[in-house]
Amino acid sequence: MYTSKDVLETARVIRLYLPDLLGAEAETVDRALAELLTRAESGEAVDNPILELLAERDPTREWTSQCLNDKIPPPVMRSYDSLAGSVSVIDANAFVCEVPGCSRIWYRPKVGIEPPLCQEHHIPLVPAQSQAT
Repeated sequence: MYTSKDVLETARVIRLYLPDLLGAEAETVDRALAELLTRAESGEAVDNPILELLAERDPTREWTSQCLNDKIPPPVMRSYDSLAGSVSVIDANAFVCEVPGCSRIWYRPKVGIEPPLCQEHHIPLVPAQSQAT
């Protein structure tokens, strides 16, 4: 099962992938997610509206389901096979926008890939832990 925090994190993460998932519809869904995330910051419970929005289209429904069930966004899922044969998830570095209130988040899929610019503010995303300090 997943928590409210998981749903909000999924909503933040999927925003950067919406153009690839939805094409022309991405902007409409992104605006709706941004509004819901703003309401969440005010303390409003928005889990169900977020899940309903993301379930309206097959690509976002599948992406969301995989993200919530695996606890990591589909594009950054990585694993390795140890010599003993078990498979483990490897943590990916999270990057966020430094602008207060911006909910953009991106996970580095592999070492050497530079984070993109924030689609809204056009500034580089920074490691998530550096924003918290």
